[in-house]
Amino acid sequence: METEGISECFDKCACARSDRAVPGSIRRVSRVLVDLLERRSLTGRSVLELGCGLGALSISAVSRGAARANGIDLSPVAICEASRLAKEAGLADKVSFTVGDGAHVELPRSDVVILDKVICCYPRVDALIENSVRAAGSTYAFVLPFSSGLRGVVSRVAITLENAIRRVKRQSFRAYVHDVGKVEARVREAGLQRVESARRLIWYVAVYERGS
Repeated sequence: METEGISECFDKCACARSDRAVPGSIRRVSRVLVDLLERRSLTGRSVLELGCGLGALSISAVSRGAARANGIDLSPVAICEASRLAKEAGLADKVSFTVGDGAHVELPRSDVVILDKVICCYPRVDALIENSVRAAGSTYAFVLPFSSGLRGVVSRVAITLENAIRRVKRQSFRAYVHDVGKVEARVREAGLQRVESARRLIWYVAVYERGS
């Protein structure tokens, strides 16, 4: 399966990071994404995070006013640790985590759908985008590598180097640089319009909303 390598890789990442993870602590581009969402208001909204990892972004969203959050990830280890961290944060009644492939499982309709550095984990993204956009009640937000211009060149070099390291380590997971223009075109086709965006190093951050 395409996603086996993703699950194996992030099982290992979760094991390595869980001991030092702080519930709801987010950094760098993830913080930028949540800041943009908070600017559009998270208060009282439901959040669905695909590729949630240890759940920091979901926990942070609830801490900033979201009514509830549901995280989905391919890694059973990450989901187990995310649930533990939500409990430590006293948010187990508002945040839940489940194992699943966001490209194929039935997703709960949510006000806000988030994909933070998830699109670049899939070799083919049509099913992921189609399934996740359909679940977005009002807001769709994502982070992915730039694919054009100088930032696109840098992102391709960086991800090529990362993949080379994984190859040396005999890891089957690979990251990908997808055409940002095509991704955004598919999101617009679903009836959403971009309302916020930001640039950080190789990362492009965008928030889309449905028209009223």
